[in-house]
Amino acid sequence: MLEIPLVIQYNFLTSKRAYIEVQGAPEFTPHFRKSSSLIFLPHPNWDHGYFLRGSVGYNFGSWYAKATYQNRYFRFVDDPENPNGLYNWKSSFITGGVGFSF
Repeated sequence: MLEIPLVIQYNFLTSKRAYIEVQGAPEFTPHFRKSSSLIFLPHPNWDHGYFLRGSVGYNFGSWYAKATYQNRYFRFVDDPENPNGLYNWKSSFITGGVGFSF
């Protein structure tokens, strides 16, 4: 699975120390060839997936504070390898923290 995110960041206030950042990426469908061996290897068929992430932060000079909200979602096509949708999932979380700028 490959993710190529789109990132948009906007700095504001007079000193450009505060920022808002938005990231997002779709999921790309991998194409696997069937194995010629006798061992069955799974080759998932992806329906769709994505992640969305929004962050706000402030740079205090040598350190910064940041808060982030993220939403991830994957949905597999119902097929013989996934008849009950067991591998489908969604997660959302909020994080926050401080770090050093250098």
